[in-house]
Amino acid sequence: MLSQSKGGKRRVLVVDPSSTVRASIWMILKEEFEVLTTSNFQEAIEVAGREEVEIVLAGVDLPPVFYSSFFHDLRKTQPRLPFLLLLGERAAWGKKLDLPGSDWLDKPFPVQTLREKVQALLLEKDWGEKSRPSRISLSAEEKIKSWLYSSRMQPEVREKVFKVSFSSLPVFI
Repeated sequence: MLSQSKGGKRRVLVVDPSSTVRASIWMILKEEFEVLTTSNFQEAIEVAGREEVEIVLAGVDLPPVFYSSFFHDLRKTQPRLPFLLLLGERAAWGKKLDLPGSDWLDKPFPVQTLREKVQALLLEKDWGEKSRPSRISLSAEEKIKSWLYSSRMQPEVREKVFKVSFSSLPVFI
């Protein structure tokens, strides 16, 4: 069962020092998600501790040493919590970060790309949380998603494969 807020929407936690970034993401995601926002990492840890959060969108602009305890503290209470790192110009290190169930976007980012990355991370989390196999036969879409998210392919490749997987045209991968 997927966890949802009282309004039936899944919760997204946005932590970024920029009020403009937080407001922009809230505007982009508010129709589909309940969006919680905060400007600092300590408050984000507190919010995630008392609220059921499905994904964290974290703006990062500083060297990695400033964030390691943040990721560690959140994963202590929610080990499968996905992160979408919103990378500032000084945070290229985030592209190489080995943080399972996570992805990244460079700021500024396209609106559609943000939506797609959030959906992909939540889908990956949902598939990882399925603890027992279903006796019902899987649809073609479910089989494709299962294969995509069980493989260790790069997120960019995974997105392209998923997009073309429902095409009736032959595709060479």
